Amino acid sequence: MKEDEDDSRGALDQFRSSLSQFSFSSPQKTELRRSPRKPAPLRTSPAKRPASDDEEERKPKVSSRDKSRSPKKQKRLYAPPETYGHLRELQDHLKLDLDVIFCGINPGKKSAEIGHHFGNPSNHFWWCLHHSGFTDTQLPPQEDFNLPDRFSLGLTNLVDRPTSEQAELSRSEQLTNVPFFLAKIAHYRPRFVCFVGLSIAKVVDESLQVVLIDHILTCNTIIDRPSDFEPRREIVGFAAI
Repeated sequence: MKEDEDDSRGALDQFRSSLSQFSFSSPQKTELRRSPRKPAPLRTSPAKRPASDDEEERKPKVSSRDKSRSPKKQKRLYAPPETYGHLRELQDHLKLDLDVIFCGINPGKKSAEIGHHFGNPSNHFWWCLHHSGFTDTQLPPQEDFNLPDRFSLGLTNLVDRPTSEQAELSRSEQLTNVPFFLAKIAHYRPRFVCFVGLSIAKVVDESLQVVLIDHILTCNTIIDRPSDFEPRREIVGFAAI
């Protein structure tokens, strides 16, 4: 009996020793060597404060069209007479009983330099004059003196002194010249007066308000008229282009 137990124990030990070759043993841990490097600091941009609704509204909105535009032209202001004192005044081209007298505000700088009305190449006066049927051909500015005899047309200006723009004339200067202009019209007695520019018509109209009212009141006071009374040709047609 004892021998059987010894045999069983020996067989068990032999079986255990055979299994020991398949047992798992963890490898020996080796410590990794690291270089003494310091971690680089992280670069962070300062946080931007979000814009409020009011600030967004105040920001100018620039379109692609605005970016492509050239800088805005600076507005001209009043220029005293000595500013353009080196330029000469233009001569009127008038005669009695013309069909139309064209009135400009004042000679432009280019017109004064060449000595002829509407002399700037960018001015369309002569082109419009021809294509509207007043002349049978488009005249150059240098032939402005031919208008009265050939076409029964005249040229004059409200203010004689030349400037680059109307803005360089004072308002009082323009109004002061209206009586002289009206006296000129009364002398030459054209059928029509055409203002080359609505702004000229407004200046003359402003000055005429009192004159027209006085004229109407005077006419209303006339009770008896002679039988041979004939009205003088003092009222002409006014137009602006």
